[in-house]
Amino acid sequence: MRLSSSPSHQPLRLLVFLHSANIGGSERVSAQLIRELEAEYAVRCRVVVHEDGPLLEELEAFGVPTSIWPTTWWCSLDPLSPSLAQERLAHGAAEVLCRLPEIESFRPDAILSVTTVIPWGALTAFLTGKPHFWYVTDFGGRAEYPLHYFLPFEEVRQAIMTSSREVFVVSEAVRNRLFPDALERPPVVAPHLEIPTSIQRSTGTAPQPSQRRIRLGTFGNIRRTKGQWAAAQAVAALMVRGLDVELLLVGHEEPEGAEIRRLAEREGIAERIEFLGVVDDQLEVMAGCDIVVVPSLEETFSLVCLEAQLMGKPVVASEVGGIAEFVLHDSTGLTVPPGDPTAIADAVERLILEPALSERLVRRARQQAENRFTMDAFSGRVRRLIESAKSDGGRPRQPSAAVVAPMRAMASQLHRVVAELDGESGLRQVATAQAAALRMQLIAEQDRRRELEETVRSQAAKFTHVANTRGWRLLQGWWRLAARFRRGHGGS
Repeated sequence: MRLSSSPSHQPLRLLVFLHSANIGGSERVSAQLIRELEAEYAVRCRVVVHEDGPLLEELEAFGVPTSIWPTTWWCSLDPLSPSLAQERLAHGAAEVLCRLPEIESFRPDAILSVTTVIPWGALTAFLTGKPHFWYVTDFGGRAEYPLHYFLPFEEVRQAIMTSSREVFVVSEAVRNRLFPDALERPPVVAPHLEIPTSIQRSTGTAPQPSQRRIRLGTFGNIRRTKGQWAAAQAVAALMVRGLDVELLLVGHEEPEGAEIRRLAEREGIAERIEFLGVVDDQLEVMAGCDIVVVPSLEETFSLVCLEAQLMGKPVVASEVGGIAEFVLHDSTGLTVPPGDPTAIADAVERLILEPALSERLVRRARQQAENRFTMDAFSGRVRRLIESAKSDGGRPRQPSAAVVAPMRAMASQLHRVVAELDGESGLRQVATAQAAALRMQLIAEQDRRRELEETVRSQAAKFTHVANTRGWRLLQGWWRLAARFRRGHGGS
């Protein structure tokens, strides 16, 4: 363990709220962070999600305990009626209240939320008096294809800032879009990845057209925002140019996948496009590709680009979001406008016909990735943030009304939950809810008292400073002389 030899680093306990148990980009970042905190930085984690999924199996295999709380998000893929949205918020708040004994048994030193779609980590931190951290890995309501939040997104954004001891973001693109007006700019904590030594790294040289068919690869759930349709059209254009290429599509095939299948049939390239679906080891598939294509219309970071760079694969990627921060055109990859099949075809053709270019891009990209995206700058930095909160008492921040508001709507939903329970169990639920409500009031009262005490101390310090100044001493002397003068004249 990286910190086990250092007596100054005591074990910490972190409760982590994730928005999903599937295997997507944000979830993979979270899993990597949790693994490194556990294995290298003496942080004991417990993960909370709202449903079961493959990510939980992966974490539990690593020895990380997990819990499923049916809390839902505070947004949805499709718009909801105000009443239904309020009911979902109330249900989530009720679930948090009922889970407080479980939280207390874990005794976390801090609580971490990942992505903007879940407020329950912030609410839990407020109820338990623990410092809260928010790792923002998405564009939230400011995405090109946004989710539908139950509250105005400006309230959500303010809640993220006011309820957290510190907010940190996955890229400058996220920071600039979500927090351009923040007095304290959230730090960028970019992911770190390690490629298993068992996977053979490529030299990065794209093969000549005469040698064999060139294999392109895209990695990510197949949907419109990931832009795989543009990669398929680029394959058709490359075939017209006489280049022998094929495309592997790795990822869950959402309804948009049917569009690509129809496109392939229409263009006569169906046998050149292979849908692999979700694979057990994405890196093994990537190792067999000659060029990695990332045609996304929007990305907050792109783990795929980083993986390809670390594996020595030339990258053709859309110049969007966080990608543009480390895939630099003609330096560490080739970038193209989003949704432009012709530009993708041009870039791929350059890599095929110019082996020296491919080698140069791969060499620089790998060097940058290894030097810039380190474990210390990722999980090490998160560990230091948590440790600093514990060392100074870990006082949480007061969350904004957007986070506490669900408590007001919780009562009716909680009563319905209790009605479904039998006697003694129901009484325990009610007692838990009442105790949590009293605790919330107590925490608020303690915060107000601290603020008052701080004001008094501040004023006392100012008075002490003034009393020690020369001007104040002269004024006191003048008052004494004036008092003597009045007494000498009968007080007239």
